[in-house]
Order: sequence, then C-alpha cells, then structure tokens
Amino acid sequence: MQRFGSGNIPTYQIGKCLLQCDWAGAVDLILKPREGEHPDVTAARQIWVDTRDPEKALQAFPKYRNVEIYLLTGLKRFGPTNCLNAIQHIPRNSRLLYAHSYQSYVWNRIVSQRLEEFGMDLVEGDLVKKRAAIFPVREFADLEYITEENKTAYTIYDLVLPLPGYDVVYPKNKGTFAYLSSLFTYILFRLYRL
Repeated sequence: MQRFGSGNIPTYQIGKCLLQCDWAGAVDLILKPREGEHPDVTAARQIWVDTRDPEKALQAFPKYRNVEIYLLTGLKRFGPTNCLNAIQHIPRNSRLLYAHSYQSYVWNRIVSQRLEEFGMDLVEGDLVKKRAAIFPVREFADLEYITEENKTAYTIYDLVLPLPGYDVVYPKNKGTFAYLSSLFTYILFRLYRL
C-alpha cells in the first residue's frame, strides 16, 4: 500500500473514514471492487458486495491479500455489522498507514494553498527553524515565528509546515486558517487540538 494508494480508491479516503469513526464506510472502501486487479481478487470483492458474507468472501480472497483477509476474519468473528471490531482485527501498523495517508493528504493541500497564496515569500506569523536548530525539529524551542524584525534573517528553506495532529505548533497567520479549514472541511476538528 502506497501513501496515497495507486488504485481508484485512494488510501487517504479510507483514512478519512477511520478518523471520522465511519467504520462501515472504511470496511466498504477496503473491500470495494477496484479496476485493474487480478480476476481472483475482483471476484472475491464482488462476493462481498453481493452477499455481505465474510466467510464466503474470505474463502475467495487470495491469501496474499493481508488487509482484506484480516478484515474479513474480523467480520466473520464479530459479525458483519460489527465493523469497529473487525477493523481492529487489522494489524495496528496497517491501520495507521490509512490515517497517516489522510494526514499527508491534508498537509499536501495546505502546502499547495500556502504556495498559491504567498509563493516563496515568508510572511509574518510563519513558523521557521531557528538558525542553530537542526532538522528534524523536535521541540518548540527550536522554532520561532516570523516577525517584521527577523524576516530578513530567514528564507523559505527555513519554513516549517507541520503535519496536522495533536499537540502541534502551527503558524500564526493565514496558514493557520488553512489547517483549520482543511480539518473542518472533513469534520475532523475534534481529533486535533490547535
């Protein structure tokens, strides 16, 4: 699984469902038929769509389809409507890939918006890495905000655009609104503390 997926169902969409606690939506997206897959996988996915029978779909899926196998095993064990427990049957690292995919998707949107609005110029309130700090920046003490007084001491290469998440320091300018609007757009604000 790549960061954003390579098929017609991007992994960030599954991550969005997981972060919104839309367990049934996540199950549907993980098991939904996709274009260009091996015929055996397509047939197994179609069995799930047609029957919603995890045992039948499980028998049809090739054994190398790990996420689907774990998910269907969970659906078989906990029942086809107990999507939360079935999803928890998927290994944690695999589940986190979906959430991180969505996090990266939001970050990419924020970076694109920032470049469209401000270009390569630093603006007041931007967050930058202090000159003495080294990457990766691990503490707030290694960061400072751009002000009119220190603006000429930094370049775009010092800019820090943090991944959205919990207990994160954000820019103090319109960039903060990009983070907020992206999160509100996808009804995720309750999961992030700004």
